[in-house]
Amino acid sequence: MNITRGREKDDPAPSIFRDGLKITNLSYHRNRLAVTADEIVAFSATDDVFMFFMETPGTLVDSDPIVSQLAANDVCIIDQVVPFRNALILLTKAGQQFELGSSDVFSPSTASVTPSTRYNTQSVIPTQIGDRLYLIGSAGS
Repeated sequence: MNITRGREKDDPAPSIFRDGLKITNLSYHRNRLAVTADEIVAFSATDDVFMFFMETPGTLVDSDPIVSQLAANDVCIIDQVVPFRNALILLTKAGQQFELGSSDVFSPSTASVTPSTRYNTQSVIPTQIGDRLYLIGSAGS
């Protein structure tokens, strides 16, 4: 991938692009494009789906891109991403689910990833019906 913005020294590409990781999902959340690979979610800048670099490195503003990595005891490779209740639900191959969001403004300083549930699920996109999210479980879960 050719990088046309940013500088490796003070504004490197998100590791998804820099390390050539296999992109597994695209989603759109709160005016940002979300790209996932391995255990990482990279969001574009607000209202600019092609901007994954900070405009002014060293000065963090609410509209800057966001990069989040899942943290758990297991390796949690992201399998599915589902917008749900003003957050993103991240389902992983390890059976751990996470919620990624914020209470108010979705920004680099307020975005948080929280482990939510643990169910062995099949690699099927969940669906929302009303205020519930339905997943397909695996035998013995």
